[in-house]
Amino acid sequence: MAGHLVRPGQARRARVVAVVGLVLVTLYAAVAAVQALVLNPLAAAPGRSLARIIDDVEANHDSLGTWVTLGVLVGGVLLALVLALITWLSAAPRPCLVAAWFLGMLAAGSPAYFMASFGPGTALADTYGTSGADSSTWGLPLHLLSGAALLALVGVLVRDARRTGPVGLARPLPPA
Repeated sequence: MAGHLVRPGQARRARVVAVVGLVLVTLYAAVAAVQALVLNPLAAAPGRSLARIIDDVEANHDSLGTWVTLGVLVGGVLLALVLALITWLSAAPRPCLVAAWFLGMLAAGSPAYFMASFGPGTALADTYGTSGADSSTWGLPLHLLSGAALLALVGVLVRDARRTGPVGLARPLPPA
């Protein structure tokens, strides 16, 4: 790469960052799915089993929208997998940019969780007369993690811009 110094071990570090990022995005999606489809319904209808809640929702001619919820969340995991593969196949990926990709995905987890949980929340609201908002507190850690990832993303990008110049343009290498 012209104007960019490739450091030894850079590709290995970037790949480690990609694997860690993929694992974190996958865990986020799994927790979001359990929150939207299990924990929140149980909290919205205390004392009822999940099977009973599903029966009540279906008796109200509605559904929790399990496939839509899972589709939104699995879509994020597939995107993370693509980013990991791009990193793995790149000749000289920069670990800080790989970290930025995955931090961006984690930051986008909060809006993705909102979209994924909208259907189940609406079905619960229609069935039990609740607000449709999270009844379980397990949604809060997801939002906090997304906020922390957004702050970390800004930090990574600022640090990288100070190192390499604005908008990722590499500063010229000193004469050898």
